[in-house]
Amino acid sequence: MRRPAGRQRLAALLGALWFAATALAPASAATPASPPAVAPAITGSTATASAQRGRITEVRDVVAGVAQPQTRARSVLAAADGLDVTTSTTYLVDPAARKVTAAVDVTAVNRLPVTAGVRYYFAGVNLAVQPEATAFAADEAGVRDRATTAERTGYRLLSILFHARLYVGQTAHVHLAFELPAGAPRSASGVRVGAAYAAFVVWAFGDSGSVTVTVPAGFVVDSRGNAMTAGTGVGGSSVLASAVDDASAWAAWIDARYDRALTSQSLSLPAGQRVVVQAWPEDPAWQRRVAAALTRGIPALATRIGLPWPINGELSVKEVSGAELEGYAGFYRPDLHQITISEDLDPLTIVHEASHVWFNSALFADRWITEGLANEYAWRTLDGLGVSAAGPKSVRTSAKEAFALDAWGPPAAIKTRTQDAREQWAYDASWTVVREVVAEVGEPGMARVFAAAEAGTTAYPGVGTAERSTLPSDWRRFADLAEEVGGGSGVAEMLAPWALTADQRALLAPRAAARTQYHALVAAGGDWTAPAVVRGDMDAWDFADAETAIAVARATLGSRDAIRVEASSVGLAVPAALRGDYETAVTPDALARTAGAEAALFRALDAVAAADRAMAAPREGLVVLGLLGQDPSTTLAAAKTAWASGDAAIASQDAAAVADALSVAADAGRLRLASLVAALVALALLGGAAIAIARRRGRHRAQAVASAVPSATIVQIAPPAAPEPYPILPANATAGEPPEPLPDVVDEGAQ
Repeated sequence: MRRPAGRQRLAALLGALWFAATALAPASAATPASPPAVAPAITGSTATASAQRGRITEVRDVVAGVAQPQTRARSVLAAADGLDVTTSTTYLVDPAARKVTAAVDVTAVNRLPVTAGVRYYFAGVNLAVQPEATAFAADEAGVRDRATTAERTGYRLLSILFHARLYVGQTAHVHLAFELPAGAPRSASGVRVGAAYAAFVVWAFGDSGSVTVTVPAGFVVDSRGNAMTAGTGVGGSSVLASAVDDASAWAAWIDARYDRALTSQSLSLPAGQRVVVQAWPEDPAWQRRVAAALTRGIPALATRIGLPWPINGELSVKEVSGAELEGYAGFYRPDLHQITISEDLDPLTIVHEASHVWFNSALFADRWITEGLANEYAWRTLDGLGVSAAGPKSVRTSAKEAFALDAWGPPAAIKTRTQDAREQWAYDASWTVVREVVAEVGEPGMARVFAAAEAGTTAYPGVGTAERSTLPSDWRRFADLAEEVGGGSGVAEMLAPWALTADQRALLAPRAAARTQYHALVAAGGDWTAPAVVRGDMDAWDFADAETAIAVARATLGSRDAIRVEASSVGLAVPAALRGDYETAVTPDALARTAGAEAALFRALDAVAAADRAMAAPREGLVVLGLLGQDPSTTLAAAKTAWASGDAAIASQDAAAVADALSVAADAGRLRLASLVAALVALALLGGAAIAIARRRGRHRAQAVASAVPSATIVQIAPPAAPEPYPILPANATAGEPPEPLPDVVDEGAQ
């Protein structure tokens, strides 16, 4: 939404429909300017001379009080109160002729009494008519009355002279006709009548009476100000009517639209955006200029803002009368995807309203943020296109119309100069502070801000997909995103003098203290992001809870660092599971459990490190002998694997197994050595016995052979070089004793 030029503001004071920049929300109807009060009549008196003369000797016409304001008219011409003027006024909208024709039937009755021999009469009647009124014609029963006009501020004074003096008790019937011609687009006239649009102010005249307005069929008619009853006339025309008790306080604004008669131009934009520009048929210049501005402006805006086109369908841009906008230069309605812009061709207004496609309550709820962004980005876009546009006017927080921008309510009809000054200050102040923020953050940073605002994500994201923020999209979100996501510094302090109330400013000191601790935690964490509970409290502005959680997190990081040093000595890194538990802790209890898991891992690491040192230490022979057949290094590797996965219990168990194995290895070696010596002794004894047995058996065999061989032949058989390795004792033999000799072998074949 944009504020209009001065001429539009004047027209807006006549009253019109208004729409909020982000929703259909009609305000209280504005009150159109009522006809100014003027002396209602041209007066005179007739005085009777002395009785001796017997005839009228003096005639005096008095004309006074013309065009006096309401506060003076009645006192200046008290006698004029005796003229009772009732009117029946009919307005007929004529789009083809581009005018409104008016017919006023005036009934004037002289109710002044004769006082002290003086008869008062009325020579004519005064009416205050619209400043655009022209082509006056007045008559009484076909007799033309003389009508003259005089220009006044805000109206035109019409004086009608009766064709005869109107004495006490007499009645005059005057039929008055005049026209309200349509003003050209961008002219000072408040009347617009064309094929697609009609707007004008309706006045009543005289003291009381009635007003009727007829608009051709097809137009959608709205009236504001004094109430009028709507009906249907000949041929489907719209008829609005009202009885008038006090014409000096009665007025209505008529606004009629016939959108089917608008000319339409479809724009083809580079990113596929669909825009339709609809203008009054009588104003082709507006259509050309607006279409050109949007064709260049929308793509440039999209690039600077960095968000995709948010409309699924067409954006409609319509030309309307400035008076319809009630003091503003344009509106955007997201529910209809519709921009209405006054006939004035202001490039900043055109691009400003286009930027509201992105900058509306769906992005940030506070009006001052969206209006400030719309102005600043429209200005930056035009500047980048080489189009000159004025920036915000210089404003002060000490100005009498100043207020905390966060208390700026939705748009409302601007009816007074005080309202106008307040709105103008708010637009300039919001632009001023937003310009400071954008300059601090920079356009790339602001693009990140807009993306996070659209996604609804927190300003304090962790790893992976950022969580959704719990805050409404108000000034707190704006400050957090600008600083944490956009990379700006001191943004909240920029907002304070312009936008924040005293209670809101009181929140900034706790926020600053908590953010200092938060950033220290982030720095200490290194590649570990802050726990979810900390980030959640910061996002929700629960700074006391955030500081409590930060203290626990800092202690956890201290333990992590100690673990990291000792783990590196045995070739290990901090378990990834510990980092995951720390980062994803969503409650204080979960964060405390992480600290407990960390303590268990630290104890397990001590055991693993001790086992690792023991395994690396030099070993005595008995230890080596005791470890034969087992491999503690495999168990140690399993302990390290378990620890690295975060399983402190298994790591401790395996490390203890390694320590136990090493601690008993020497004793096991002694036992094994003793067993080995015993085995060797036994083996030696068995070997000696085997040798003796072999020798004895050799002697017996030698004797048997000698008896069988002729005496002349002697054969000596050498004994085996060594006994059999494992001899077997005969049954019933006693170890160490020689066996019984084998019986001689008888060779029965030799007998």
